[in-house]
Amino acid sequence: MDFLKTKLGKLIWRGRGGDRRNRSLGHGRGVALVILVVCLVGIVLYLAFWPRNRIYTLDINTEVVSFIVENPALSEWNVDSGELYTNFSDEKPVPDKLDNFSILILNKGVNVEVQRHGVGLLFIRLRCEGGKSVGKVEQLDGKERPLNEWALIKLLLKDKHIVLPFRGYLSVGEDITTHVDSMLLGGTVSIIEEKLFTKEHYSAGQENLVSGDRVQLWVKNGSVGTPASEIIERCGGNKAFLENQKGEGVASRLDGFIRAEPKDGFSEAKNSLSLIAHGNAEYATVERFGSGGYEVSAQPWMRFINDPILGVLVAVLGILVLLVEVTFKAAELREKLVDTGEQKTRQSGRSREKSSHED
Repeated sequence: MDFLKTKLGKLIWRGRGGDRRNRSLGHGRGVALVILVVCLVGIVLYLAFWPRNRIYTLDINTEVVSFIVENPALSEWNVDSGELYTNFSDEKPVPDKLDNFSILILNKGVNVEVQRHGVGLLFIRLRCEGGKSVGKVEQLDGKERPLNEWALIKLLLKDKHIVLPFRGYLSVGEDITTHVDSMLLGGTVSIIEEKLFTKEHYSAGQENLVSGDRVQLWVKNGSVGTPASEIIERCGGNKAFLENQKGEGVASRLDGFIRAEPKDGFSEAKNSLSLIAHGNAEYATVERFGSGGYEVSAQPWMRFINDPILGVLVAVLGILVLLVEVTFKAAELREKLVDTGEQKTRQSGRSREKSSHED
């Protein structure tokens, strides 16, 4: 921008009195080019920071996943032959054995935690404070079993894997403390971003996660009074899902699934839980043990590399800047030639005058 200001200033100076003879043509072209370049720079910067949809993808191997249910229709799980615990007042609670083809249907706003170590038991913990029900279990014969505000289901995966789909507000991993026995084991956060004025997308970055990390996705649409915050607070809420470290925003709504493989099968079982989740977000936060954590987001400069429209505009801008420089140099050269011609004319006139006086 300093370059353009300098060129524009010099061109205007010529037009106002620096060189009256060239102001009509050179001055007009130069000023027009500089103004065009300035306008194009403004357009490029505006489009570079134009809001776009960003899809974040979590591909994670973990021992624990926590989320709050946003849509019950997408959170119906097969809990065949599981053990259901609902009475936690007993020292040794006796579980209820669930029938084959039992389906767990979760209510909106329920706090869910899925946990598994290695290829052992799968634990599903459900909580909804304030006396609200966490959901119900439907059986093959049509009978329904309503659940209270607390429930625990244990599943032993013998010869088949299980997939638990969900739509909700997600947190993967736990803050590392003395009493924590489950953690995120590894994975990636990937970002794809929408191209300008199209539905096509490009890769805008990827971040690797390490053991002990805790990751969440966020949107900056306010933490109080939004539909998301109302769902999060329905069952007593969870501060970790409502506000980020800066005290703004809510957790982004994600669609995904949790997969757990059986201990015995045709292939070697993968340890713990595999999580895939996608959703629109503005940034991710990664809490890392021993540090203050950091944010992961799409950088605007990636748009200049991957977006063809911005690439063309930058190329045109470069050509215009080159034309401004050529115009400026041509004007300087023309001035020098004119000045040289005038000097020769004056010298020739003085020589003739001198000769006439001598005669």
